[in-house]
Amino acid sequence: MTLRFDLSPDSEARLRDRASASGVSPEEYARRVVEQAVNDSNETHSNGTGGLPLAESQRRSGALDEWFQSHPAKPGVPPADDARGSVYAGRGE
Repeated sequence: MTLRFDLSPDSEARLRDRASASGVSPEEYARRVVEQAVNDSNETHSNGTGGLPLAESQRRSGALDEWFQSHPAKPGVPPADDARGSVYAGRGE
C-alpha cells in the first residue's frame, strides 16, 4: 500500500532526525512507525488498557484483585462512601 500525506515542517524535521538516528530513510522510519501502531492497536489502544499490552494489563488487574481479596472488609466498619456527592458535601456543590 502506498500512502501520501503532508507533514508540517516541524514534524518533517523530527521525522528526519529520528530516521537518521535510527540509521534508516525517513520513508522506512515512517513505515515502521505506522506498522507498529497498527499492530499494537489490536493489543493496546483499542482495548482500554491505557497503552499497556493486553497480557500485562490482565496480569496487573489480577494482582490487584488478589490484593483486594487479601484485605477483607472489617466487621462493623461500613464501606467508604467515595461518591462525588459525599466527597464534596458542604463545599458548595
